[in-house]
Amino acid sequence: MNGNGRLHAVGLTWGGLAVTLDEATGGLRPGEVLEVRTDDPGAKMEILFWCNVIRHAFVGSGKGDGYTRYFIRKEILP
Repeated sequence: MNGNGRLHAVGLTWGGLAVTLDEATGGLRPGEVLEVRTDDPGAKMEILFWCNVIRHAFVGSGKGDGYTRYFIRKEILP
């Protein structure tokens, strides 16, 4: 899977990642996918929580070289 945008977040912890996710998804159109690359072992739970609160869709993950890739689809917000 590839994203329409990519966020290189290796080295960021949750506080920095949440703010950066907001900024990165702000530049996407509804339906587009953001690829997030991070080495934070707790990122999946944090990203799932963030997607639930913001109401975007978590659409998958995969392993990279020294990081994990997470994919978030920007949803149409009411």
